[in-house]
Amino acid sequence: MGSLCVPLIVSVLFAGLRGNVGTDTFAYKTYFNSIGDTSEIISKGLVFAFEPGFILYATIIRFIINSDQFFIFSLSCLYGILLYKILQKIEEKDLFFLFYISAFYIMFNLNLLRFGISLLFIGNAYLMMLKEDKKYIYLLVLGISFHYAGVLAIMFFIKRKDFIKYFVVLFVFIGIAYAFIITKINSYFIDLLSLTGSFKFDFGLILEFLIVVALCLFNRRLQSKKNILFFFIYYLFRWFSYLFDMLNRFSYVLGFVLFLFLFTKIFKEKSKALIIILILFNLYRTLSFINNSDAAMTSLIDDESGFAGLFSQTAWLPYKFFWQ
Repeated sequence: MGSLCVPLIVSVLFAGLRGNVGTDTFAYKTYFNSIGDTSEIISKGLVFAFEPGFILYATIIRFIINSDQFFIFSLSCLYGILLYKILQKIEEKDLFFLFYISAFYIMFNLNLLRFGISLLFIGNAYLMMLKEDKKYIYLLVLGISFHYAGVLAIMFFIKRKDFIKYFVVLFVFIGIAYAFIITKINSYFIDLLSLTGSFKFDFGLILEFLIVVALCLFNRRLQSKKNILFFFIYYLFRWFSYLFDMLNRFSYVLGFVLFLFLFTKIFKEKSKALIIILILFNLYRTLSFINNSDAAMTSLIDDESGFAGLFSQTAWLPYKFFWQ
């Protein structure tokens, strides 16, 4: 873990000290500055804009320090703590950190912070469950409270004997938070009504899937039709994620937990080589989106239908820190 402390701190600072960079950053700052002003919250339609866990967290930070920049920084610090806890629980720490940076960092730590924090809570809960630590339920609830799409991860936690218990908990949760959930879910499905996107042949996703299949075949513990089927579903959802936002969220809930499981055991040399190839490929795709001049972004949107929506609203170059 010592070798990862500096890179982890750098990743926290890079995200936490940014200026108005990221698709949701402005919305988070706007809400934070509206806390305590009921009329402003109502006029800006922020009553049901965010989940209760995020609202409670924002309120606590506002009580401590009334600074929207500190609020963004604190979210980045929370991400760093949760990622550090995940790294403590898995075997291939260095490779997972590199994979996370290449595949999820930009999306979860600069664009979709609530969603990213939700999945980091859920990832920790999943690893605790694998070790039969029953306290995982608290982190699972926290994850869902930061972003309702996290409820999709319950599929990884349900055992046959506990199905009724989880169903009842889910039903009660939906009943209590009905107004919040319906408001959020409706916004994620709105694209399905307009079908503004269009199907694109994404060679990159096919290549990723083939690498993952090879990775499963090289590891005896992963040599099962179920693992390959889950990854196939994950990439299929990513391919069609342009249809509506919730499908996009579901694909990343599924993918994050599946990849997290891969890194819980030590890889053999062939597997490490494949992971490195996957890391380099994801890094190339991520850097392509960061370099988003108007012409480049138009081309990327045409070619990468599964990713364009996450990055198209973000002016990355030149990157701006908050003091600039």
